[in-house]
Formats: sequence, C-alpha cells, structure tokens
Amino acid sequence: MAEIFIAAATMVLGGGAAAAVNKRQKKKREAFTAQFGSFEEFRRAADPDRIRAIRDDRGELVAVKVVRQEYPGIPLEYATRFVKQL
Repeated sequence: MAEIFIAAATMVLGGGAAAAVNKRQKKKREAFTAQFGSFEEFRRAADPDRIRAIRDDRGELVAVKVVRQEYPGIPLEYATRFVKQL
C-alpha cells in the first residue's frame, strides 16, 4: 500500500515539475520569437565570427551550447542550423 502511495506522489510531483519546466521553456521561446521573429532575423543579429571561432576551436556541440546560452529560448533546431551554416 505504501508503495502505491509513493508511486502516486512521485508521479504527481514529477508531473508538476515537468509542467513548470515546460512553462519556463515556453516563456523563453516566446521571448526569443518576440525579439527576433524568425531565424533570418536572428542570423542577422548574431555574431557569426565569434561562434565560428568557437566551433572551429572547440567543436560544433560547444558552439551550439554557447548560442543557446547567449540566446535563451532559441530552438535547438535554429542554434544547430546557425552553427552548421557558418
């Protein structure tokens, strides 16, 4: 009986935490879209020379991480596309 209660409590609490994370990600994504509007607008605003240098020195994965840190809310697809197009 206690195992059922623990399992149910874990699902409820875990679901609440997941919902909070999703809400936070959605707000970041909305802020990114409000600021840039599209991938092309983001591309014009970003610093390709700096990100290219990071990519060439430390690799694509690190460059994508840097882009996502500097532009919170950017979709992973956009960050990856940007780095690969450099």
